[in-house]
Amino acid sequence: GYEYQIVNNLHTDQFATQTITTSEKGGDSSIKETQQQKTANQNAAQNTTQQPTTLIPDGTDGTFQYRNDLNICKQDGKPIIYLFSTSWCPHCQWIKDTFDKVVNEYVSQGKIVAYHWQLDTHDDTLTSAVETQVPAEALAVYNKFNPDGSIPTFVFGCKYWRIGNGYESQNDLAAEETEFRALIDKIIASDLHKFTIKNSSGTSVASLSDLGAIVLSGICTAQATCTPPDNSFIVQNSSGETVGYIDSSGNLCIETGDCTGGSANCNSPNGQAFLIQDSSGTTQIYIDQTGDLCLTGTLTQSGSP
Repeated sequence: GYEYQIVNNLHTDQFATQTITTSEKGGDSSIKETQQQKTANQNAAQNTTQQPTTLIPDGTDGTFQYRNDLNICKQDGKPIIYLFSTSWCPHCQWIKDTFDKVVNEYVSQGKIVAYHWQLDTHDDTLTSAVETQVPAEALAVYNKFNPDGSIPTFVFGCKYWRIGNGYESQNDLAAEETEFRALIDKIIASDLHKFTIKNSSGTSVASLSDLGAIVLSGICTAQATCTPPDNSFIVQNSSGETVGYIDSSGNLCIETGDCTGGSANCNSPNGQAFLIQDSSGTTQIYIDQTGDLCLTGTLTQSGSP
């Protein structure tokens, strides 16, 4: 069955990790609460001798926990974001629209792969199709990060996880959205597929990711003329004139536009350009021959490339 809990101020429901297939449900697309209780009791009886190991976190990032030794999991070169819920859990319904909206935005930009699996209906709410089975690899992720089987369970990149909602007690969906975006942006920025600029000591001072994120150890400035200091990475136009640079301290200078990110796409540079493309050949970042900067992800200043 399930019971209302607040664990570390996170709102969760108990949910049996053993689920019922469509044939067992006789085609019914939902599981009644009485059946949930029966399933949970059976599941508890079957698992009295061997319980899954609970992960010990190395720290917290907002309301999420993380492990340093875990690598970001990817599909088609993109980080995977999971939410596991049920159709009957009130806490899952509270967060559903906010989570789905945020991840759909990143998915549409080609930055992540996301799944929102309802464990009772076996449906992924992020697709227009009606799924009937949760893949084994997704269930393995759920059981790894939440062996006790409660919902909602969030797993971001198979490195960060949270059991329950972080801000439901304050009814603050805006805070949930802000945290989701910040953590997804952080995961994207940490992507290993990136163009890195180092100084003479071998220290990375800037990185440009194929997921559209730029991280600078310095700052970004847009000004009429960019005069590069020695040992800079320089972008020039066809006349050999400097239109932008990244110096050895990680400062970026561009001569056109501004230093904001989050562009819907970077498909239309003005003339020749320095490009960062993803594995499908889609341009995620450019500095064109006018010195205009475009990036589909975030630009982090005073960061750690």
